[in-house]
Amino acid sequence: MPKPNVVQSTENLLDIIRGKKSVPAGQGTEKVRPVEPGLRALRPSSKAGVVVGVDLGPTTLRLAMIKVQGGNRLSLLDVKTVDLGTPPAQDLALINLLKAQIGAFCRAYAKTDIWVSMPSKDVEIEHIRLPKAAAKTPAQTAQSVYWDLQRRKKFDANTTLYDFEVLGEVDDKGTPKLELTAWTIPHDTVRKVRRLFNQAGVSLTGVTIVPFCLQNILRTGWISGHERVAHVFIGSDWSRIDIYASGNLAFTREIKTGTNSMIETLAEYMENLHNQPEQHGATGWNGLNELAAHPQLEDEDLQTEPGRTRGETGLKNGFQAARDLLLSRSMNGSRDGVHPDIKVIDVINPAVTRLIRQIERTFEFFSQTTSQAAVEKVYLAGPLCTYGKLVAEIDRQLGGNLEILDPLPPDTNRDGILALPAGLDERAALAPAVGLALSDNAWTPNFIFTHREKALSQQENRTHWAIVASCSAVVLICLALFGWKFAQTEFIHRQIRNAKAQVSAVSENLSRLESRLKALTDESYGQEIENLRQSMLTKNTRLQDYARRHVPLAVIGDIIRLSPESIRLHRIFTYMADPSALPLDRQVTNIRYESTLGQPSRNIILADPFGTYQVEFPSAEEEIPSLSQFVILDGIVRSDDEDLKLLLYKYRAALDTSGLFNVRNVARFDQIYPGLGNVLRFNILLEILT
Repeated sequence: MPKPNVVQSTENLLDIIRGKKSVPAGQGTEKVRPVEPGLRALRPSSKAGVVVGVDLGPTTLRLAMIKVQGGNRLSLLDVKTVDLGTPPAQDLALINLLKAQIGAFCRAYAKTDIWVSMPSKDVEIEHIRLPKAAAKTPAQTAQSVYWDLQRRKKFDANTTLYDFEVLGEVDDKGTPKLELTAWTIPHDTVRKVRRLFNQAGVSLTGVTIVPFCLQNILRTGWISGHERVAHVFIGSDWSRIDIYASGNLAFTREIKTGTNSMIETLAEYMENLHNQPEQHGATGWNGLNELAAHPQLEDEDLQTEPGRTRGETGLKNGFQAARDLLLSRSMNGSRDGVHPDIKVIDVINPAVTRLIRQIERTFEFFSQTTSQAAVEKVYLAGPLCTYGKLVAEIDRQLGGNLEILDPLPPDTNRDGILALPAGLDERAALAPAVGLALSDNAWTPNFIFTHREKALSQQENRTHWAIVASCSAVVLICLALFGWKFAQTEFIHRQIRNAKAQVSAVSENLSRLESRLKALTDESYGQEIENLRQSMLTKNTRLQDYARRHVPLAVIGDIIRLSPESIRLHRIFTYMADPSALPLDRQVTNIRYESTLGQPSRNIILADPFGTYQVEFPSAEEEIPSLSQFVILDGIVRSDDEDLKLLLYKYRAALDTSGLFNVRNVARFDQIYPGLGNVLRFNILLEILT
């Protein structure tokens, strides 16, 4: 997987290590804030909860199933290895095999997310840094990544898929930037994988490559890793070195050294044994060939009987014999020699040393270009990872930090329910499948769910939640209106019930009154009603007569009540037109008027049983005849402190407050009384109202 900002060839890498070339631009001292590893820092987006990883190799199908439980706890449900033997000659056979094996593996769960791996040779990975000002929004970030990739290497967007992942912020020489991992891959490569599994009836959730699978193992905390981890895969014709920093793929490189280099070295040595047996003895060749044919034999069992010829033993193809011999080494044995003077590890040591030098130079280049510390842990993978002597030699030369990647540590099967492989080589081969089962669109690069699909999904989610929020608001408003209308309706119903109760009570009263009226209107009660009416009329007449007779007494009582101490009444004359009125001592019996010099009469001559008296009023002759009953007060006003006229006015006002009479006229005269001094004499005419 080449990348522009990483050395592509061994020669360029050596030039940088030796100082002949400068470090690529943009690789200054920086501090990166990467994605935090551990599933607790991640938010799974899978709705199924069960993820199945499918690792399809040339001769082996490996499956793994992991479930995300409560609290983001990961639980391994099952693993399976299917030996395909000879690769199927037709696609139909492979399709049927995939359909049967995956269907049986996922039968217990109705819904699963299925992730598969694809070859990484067609994927080109780049590490990009963008100014934050150019990546404010996801759309701007995608556009900036596209043009940056176009600048680094031209590609056709119609035939090549590109995607990226934002790792975090980085301070690049004082400039804030975004650290991204971007990659390109041909569309046809992804379509072939999807077509194969679609024909098998398998709906894929994601497609990725092995380096990203190992990234899942580190990011989710499936195994306790270090800050900087390297993964070395030794293949047949090539080897891949992946370096991870804080759970992120920070560097990847492919080299041309692989197991074939070691096999060729061993085959050449075996050819020399075949051509020059006298230098090594027949035992060397025969034993070597026997070891290739029976790898389970110990070294001491490989000695042949004296006189055994090559023709009797048979000769295998040199390369195939060397391959069988090398790949037959096991972690459980120490069979390294076919002769006391011959050891396989010594034969292939030159090729192993070349591989180790490539690994060391890659680590040095990574440390120099990224300004990070050295790699802390190296995981080894590949067919030769089970060769104990080879692993020990690589571990010795790398400084003792080498380890076989075991994706199924002991605590994985804590309850002992799963039947996990016992051999470390079998468990190590399941690492890609386990990494695939740890995949999620939230943290795993997905070649069938790129940034475009993510943007559409986010837009759909925003639209969905906007619709949900709008519907919720409408529902709340409707509920509020319903509650208000319900309360209003309940209030109206309560008023109606109260009104009905009142109408019912009134109806009952009317019914009772109607019954009583009906009873009263009956002929048997007619005479009783007439007698009651006559009795009421008689009582009313008596009350009226009583009131008329006692009107003078009431008038005199009210006058006395309203007269203050400053008023002295000498005489009170009353005139009642009703002869039935109760007589008083000064009941006027005769009224006479006297005029002076042709003017209207001001003098009134009143006659009562005690004599004749004269009072004076202005226009008396015109006013008094219109009164049917009246009272004349004759008195004086006396006071040493207050104005006499004012006292008289107050007295008149007090008389006006009475409801029995009304003041019609007032006459006043200044007069001197012996022993009293100056006094104000007055005559007041009162009209009786009752």
